[in-house]
Amino acid sequence: MIDRQCIYPCLVPSSYPASAGAGSCFHYTVAADVAAAIVVESGASIRNLARQEAEALLLDEDAAWLLAHQNLTRELNVGHIPIKIMNYESGGHAALVGPHWAASAVVTLSGAMDWLEAELSAKDLVAVVVNRDALFVYASSAPQDVIEGGRKFLVEAHATAQKPLGPALLSYRDGALTPILRDEN
Repeated sequence: MIDRQCIYPCLVPSSYPASAGAGSCFHYTVAADVAAAIVVESGASIRNLARQEAEALLLDEDAAWLLAHQNLTRELNVGHIPIKIMNYESGGHAALVGPHWAASAVVTLSGAMDWLEAELSAKDLVAVVVNRDALFVYASSAPQDVIEGGRKFLVEAHATAQKPLGPALLSYRDGALTPILRDEN
C-alpha cells in the first residue's frame, strides 16, 4: 500500500505522461515542454501514481492533486526543500529553490508563490524551470543583474541537469501561472 504522505507533484518533460500510457497517470501541461504529474516517492526512486493506485486510496483526481500539493507544502514548511533569497548589487532580489527532486514543482503551489511575491516585493514573478531539482524566481521588473543571474542559472542548470526540463519561463501574476512565450529566432 502506498503511503499517502509520499505522494507529490513533480515537473516532468511533456512527453512523460504519454510515455506512461494514455490516461494511466494524473498530469497537466505547465508549458510547451513541461508537465506536472503526481508521483510517489519510495526510498531513492520516484514514479508516477497510477490512477488505479489513487482509486485504491479513495482519491479522485482533484483529491490526489490536493494531497500532493499539501505534501509538497509540508516539505517546504519543515525545510526539506531549501529556499534561498539572493540579494544583488543593484538591490534586486531573486529566490533559488532547491536542490531537491521536487523543487521545480514549488511553482505549482500558489501559497509558496504568493510568499515569494512578498519576499521579492513583487506582484509579477518570472520562474525559470530547467530541471526538476531547482527553480529560480525573480520579479519581472528586476534589475538587469538579476535577469542575467536567471539567464546564467538557465544555461548552467540545463547543461548539468540529471532530469532536464524545458527550459520554461513562467509568469506568476494574480495567482495564475502562465507560460512566457519566447522568440525562437
